[in-house]
Amino acid sequence: MVRYIQLAVLLCCFSATRGQTGSGGDSSVAASPVIMVGAGAGYNNLCGVMGVRSELRVMKHLSFGIGIGVGNRDLKAGARVNVFLGSQPLHAYLFGGGTYSTGSFDTYERRLLEIEIRTTGIENPQVKKDLVDVKLLPVTTVDAGLGYAFHLGSRIKYVAEAGYSLSVTEDTYRIRFAKRHGTNINLTEKAEDKLTFFIPGGFIFGLGVFF
Repeated sequence: MVRYIQLAVLLCCFSATRGQTGSGGDSSVAASPVIMVGAGAGYNNLCGVMGVRSELRVMKHLSFGIGIGVGNRDLKAGARVNVFLGSQPLHAYLFGGGTYSTGSFDTYERRLLEIEIRTTGIENPQVKKDLVDVKLLPVTTVDAGLGYAFHLGSRIKYVAEAGYSLSVTEDTYRIRFAKRHGTNINLTEKAEDKLTFFIPGGFIFGLGVFF
């Protein structure tokens, strides 16, 4: 937890030390600071459901971004590369990178889920609902997509992004036992789909504002 707080403080420090001009002679580029800090929100977003983002522009058409925030179920941090396709202040860009979500650490959360009860000698298991102890494991994703940015004045930049986040982690959760039926259970497909909402991966929708 201390690492995430330190990173958030570092991002805020970037805001105080950001440059005043860009590279080259294009006045629209010069109006944008070299380092920008802001906030983001969305689904499968770089900084989770809501968090802090920072962007470092190293060339006219290239920048690096980082983010940290709260995900669907945990803390989330990410990094990416942005390649701009047009001139500022209105431009589209491609992005690629990855994120890391912490999961629920060592905590098991009790969730009401549909389960299959395995019984010896019975071919078709019984399907019931029970409170199941579930631990959500850390997940790493690889992200890619398209964004659009525009400036309001010389400082404020808004971004809208869409893309896809691919989980590269095989085991994303662990079940311990069900309250009434013990350990001799499996989750049904419906229960697994319910847990999928809390597991990073899938379509990306994001909004952000930088200063």
